[in-house]
Amino acid sequence: MRQGQLRQRISFQEKIEITDSDGFVTSSFEDYLTGKEFWASVTYPKGRETVEEHSVRNRIDIKVKMRYNADIVPTMRLIYKTVEYNIESILPDPITGNYYMVINAYTGVNEG
Repeated sequence: MRQGQLRQRISFQEKIEITDSDGFVTSSFEDYLTGKEFWASVTYPKGRETVEEHSVRNRIDIKVKMRYNADIVPTMRLIYKTVEYNIESILPDPITGNYYMVINAYTGVNEG
C-alpha cells in the first residue's frame, strides 16, 4: 500500500457498558485513544434505500482501507467527517494478513 493513498483521517469509538446504582446496564460509546486519528482511504461503494415498516431509511456504505491494527474490532464505531458508522466487517489483507485491513461500515440505520 502506497502512503499517498491514505489521505483521509478517521477515528474510532469503543462501546462501554455502565452499571448504575440500581444495577441497570446502559451502553454508550467513548473515544478510542482520545484525540488519535488514523490515516485511511475512504470510498463510497454504494448507497441504498430500504423500506421498513412503511418508512424509508437511507443506508450509506463506506469501505475504509487502513494500516493493520489488531486493536480495532467490529464492536467499535468508526467516525469519518463527524459521521458515525457502524462497522459491519473487518477483512485482513489477503497476502500477509497484517499489512493493511479493509473495514466495511454503514450509517443511516444507527445501532447506538
